[in-house]
Amino acid sequence: MVVEMIIPYQELSQEALFGLVKDYVISQVSDTEVDMDIDIWVQKVVGLLKKKELLIEYSEVDETVMIKRKEDMLKGSLE
Repeated sequence: MVVEMIIPYQELSQEALFGLVKDYVISQVSDTEVDMDIDIWVQKVVGLLKKKELLIEYSEVDETVMIKRKEDMLKGSLE
């Protein structure tokens, strides 16, 4: 049985949340946007987590925690 669960961002420590968000930002920002202030991007992503447009998912199979778009998670659950 595959277990994937949503982790509320509030349950993470500030340090863990910042690290996760920073990794997400780095993976999403294109080369042309590298000069953008990473702290601005982190604030934007945290805002999207608060609005539940982005969610934090734990995958038991991979033993990973990732930030994903809500639409992508819903699409995956329908397949």
